[in-house]
Amino acid sequence: MRHPVSAPRSAGGRLDVGDAGRAPGPRTSGLAGEAAGWALLAGGAALLVLPGPGIPLVLAGLVLVGRRRQWARRAHGWVREQADRGLERVRSVRERDGTG
Repeated sequence: MRHPVSAPRSAGGRLDVGDAGRAPGPRTSGLAGEAAGWALLAGGAALLVLPGPGIPLVLAGLVLVGRRRQWARRAHGWVREQADRGLERVRSVRERDGTG
């Protein structure tokens, strides 16, 4: 009779380690990526009011969270649109003033 707490063994009597040592599957790496994205979003949000690179961190967080969340993809697209508009305005002012 097998002890109720004993580890499962393969046919050769070796300890069955299952998935140990294998690369994480898509679900695991997806969750890790999303967790990293949330961490970047939180850190970036804090750095929007503290000294530091808040906007790039927020953008990176939106990219990672956007792999699994539609709202993050939309927010990232909106932020990129606004950034492109702002850059166009800066370029047009520089051309008009002859500074760029």
